Amino acid sequence: MSISNLIVHEIQKHEGERKAILIVRPNENPVDGQAEALSAQVTNLFNRSGMNTGRFANPQGSEEGAQLPALLTKYFKDNAFSDFSEFTKECAAEYLKHLEPVEEAAGGLLWFNHYELHDTHFLYIVMLKRKQGIGLGADLSLSQVEQIEMEKLHMALRINLTAWQGEDEGRYIAFRFGRAPKFESEYFTQFIGCDEPKVAAKETRKLVDLTSAFCQSEGLPSKQANEFKKVVSEHCQAESRRSRAS
Repeated sequence: MSISNLIVHEIQKHEGERKAILIVRPNENPVDGQAEALSAQVTNLFNRSGMNTGRFANPQGSEEGAQLPALLTKYFKDNAFSDFSEFTKECAAEYLKHLEPVEEAAGGLLWFNHYELHDTHFLYIVMLKRKQGIGLGADLSLSQVEQIEMEKLHMALRINLTAWQGEDEGRYIAFRFGRAPKFESEYFTQFIGCDEPKVAAKETRKLVDLTSAFCQSEGLPSKQANEFKKVVSEHCQAESRRSRAS
């Protein structure tokens, strides 16, 4: 993985409130050892378990609806961002618009990472959270320190920019909502401009139903039917892992 651009902004908002404040970093974060370590941790967490996949409802964007596709169209040309910092600031401002009306939702750190892997360009947009930890001072005294929570991802998406720019008909967006409640996953999906997770869930249900129907039509005994369903499930999981590794 070769990191091209990296930046973190912050949205300050407390649960139970509708007022949110956007704190933007003026310039990109340096791509150093710490940035690479954080990127590796995020990728590991992102690939750890199942995710939804989808594509933009309007790939080129429009004046109405989600602005992320339009911002990508504006700033991402010829496999590079013309102004990554400005792109992420506009994205963060748009994210705030979707977050602010949701009283139950809290703010966090918005992490943007544009990277290249096997001649394919990707963009991560991840909501990270802060947590309190314990540190040691120079005199070995204990003190509380603020850290980035890396035991789990709150909400995250990865866009295959190369596939999107090439007008690929496949699902070039991958989502992870972790254990985020429904109201948070909904505003995050609205920010992206993609309702495909619902479609993916329906297709999964359809596959389960078709598999069961096939077993019944073939008159398979219960044991054989369960073994067949297991093979289908393992094949789907293998395909999902292969997709996430890209």
